[in-house]
Amino acid sequence: MKFLISHEPILIILLYILGLHSTFAQGSKPDSILILTYNICWQCMTNTASGSASGLGAYCVYSDLPYQTTTCAERMGKYIETIPGNTGMIDFDFAGFQEASKWQSIYKLAPQTLGNMEYETSQSGYEMMISFYNPEYTLIQAIKGEFNAGRPFQILIFKEGVIFINLHNNHQLDMDGIQMALSESLTQNLHSTIDINDLSNDRIIVVGDFNFGAKGMVTMKPFANTRIKTKCTLQNPVASCCDESVPSTQDPWHGFRSGDFIFDSKATASPVMPPEYDSDLAQSDHLPVISKFPK
Repeated sequence: MKFLISHEPILIILLYILGLHSTFAQGSKPDSILILTYNICWQCMTNTASGSASGLGAYCVYSDLPYQTTTCAERMGKYIETIPGNTGMIDFDFAGFQEASKWQSIYKLAPQTLGNMEYETSQSGYEMMISFYNPEYTLIQAIKGEFNAGRPFQILIFKEGVIFINLHNNHQLDMDGIQMALSESLTQNLHSTIDINDLSNDRIIVVGDFNFGAKGMVTMKPFANTRIKTKCTLQNPVASCCDESVPSTQDPWHGFRSGDFIFDSKATASPVMPPEYDSDLAQSDHLPVISKFPK
C-alpha cells in the first residue's frame, strides 16, 4: 500500500523557520528602546597630549581617513555601528555623546546608525555635546544649558511624550545640584506654547557623564524643583570610568568606578557595556554604555 505524503506541512515549517531567522537577523524594534551614552574623550578625538587623558590622547594619532579622524575615533565609530545589531535591535532610539570634539568623524563612520538619526549640538566653553535621536520622534524644543563653562547639558522635548536629557556634570555638583540646574533651565527656557503641567506624564530618559560613582539602585528626579516630580531609576551601573592608559592585550582597558549613567522613568534602566567591545584597543578613557528597556 502506498501512502501519499503531503509536502504542505513541511513547507509551512520551513517558511516559519526562515521567518524566525529573518526576524533575528534584522533585529527587533517595536517593543524595545535602545539608548547609548558615551564620553568619547576630547583628547582621543583630537590627538591632544594634555588634560586627564594626555597619554591616551597622544597615542590617538590621526589616521588616513578624512574629517581629521584619529585612530581612536575610527575604532569608536566602527564599533558604534555594530551595537544595535549585536543587541538584537535595528537602530538606536537616543544616543548622547559628551566631549564630542570632531564628532563628525564618528558620525561618518556609522552611516547605518548615527547617520540615519537627527541630532542637536551645543557647546559650553571648549566642550562640544551632541544628542542623536531617531527620526520617528518629533522634536518640539531643545533647551541647551551648562552647569558651568565646559560642562553642558541638553533637554530635548518630543511630541511623543518623551524628554531626553544629555549631561556632563562637573566634579562639584551632587544629584541635588544637578536637579536644581535642570529645573531652573527648564522653567526659564520652556517655550510659552508648552504647558509645564503637560510634561508631568512624559517619559524622561537621562544619560551622561555624572562624574561620580554609585552602586545598586540609583534614583533621581531631574526636575525636582518644578511641578514635575517624575522619578527616574537605574540599577547596578557598570564601572565605565576611567582608564587613561593605553590598553593592550597584556593590560586591557579597565574602569575603577561607575559614572556614565542611563536613567529611565518608565522602567528601571540597567546600563551595561555593549557586547563585543574590544578592551584591548585604544578608544576612549570611558566605556560606551547602553541600556535596552521596554517601550
